[in-house]
Amino acid sequence: MSLLKKLHHHLLYQPFGGQQNNNLIRDMLPMLPMEETLTILDIGSGTGAVAHQLQQQKPHWNISGIDVLVREECAIPCRPYDGTTIPLEDNTVDVAMLINVLHHCDDPANVLREAARVARLGVIVKDHYANNSFDFWNLKLMEWIGNGLTGINQPYHFLAKKEWDTLFAQLRLIPIDRKERMRIYNRFLDIFFGRNLHFLAWLKQERS
Repeated sequence: MSLLKKLHHHLLYQPFGGQQNNNLIRDMLPMLPMEETLTILDIGSGTGAVAHQLQQQKPHWNISGIDVLVREECAIPCRPYDGTTIPLEDNTVDVAMLINVLHHCDDPANVLREAARVARLGVIVKDHYANNSFDFWNLKLMEWIGNGLTGINQPYHFLAKKEWDTLFAQLRLIPIDRKERMRIYNRFLDIFFGRNLHFLAWLKQERS
């Protein structure tokens, strides 16, 4: 890891990453099925930090990941995939997770469609709302600060709430639960980087 990346990690991820993940898991757990055992696929795992912290709270859940860019430091078992087709049969896992992933995808609709295909119970999505141009540039700044040194794909596919709703409807995904005002960092930082920029949704496939 270069000196600049180490500095970035020390100043950003160490002080804020764990807090952000804990806040996210606190909001996510009430949405997920409270079964004794669950098989969860973390799509776009990154460092695996969210999945790892979730695994610590639910040790009987089986969580593994896939990513187009598998990191050596990933905290969970993770294997590469092409970003287009998940190498699993239909309904192979119980839950698919897409945590801050879809806005990084060149074709977010296909990635979400694939997640719904392999997940038997549903898909949990954490992403962003860009309901106006100010929101868009705010989110773009956040991505530049957070991921500018990581090599992650950055097409900046930030959608408005209406666009997300349209996408869910096109894929026949029903938002069973959704949280739109989330504590992301702390009260001060959330004034600039929280507000209405984030959402968490538990989606289930509409069955014909």
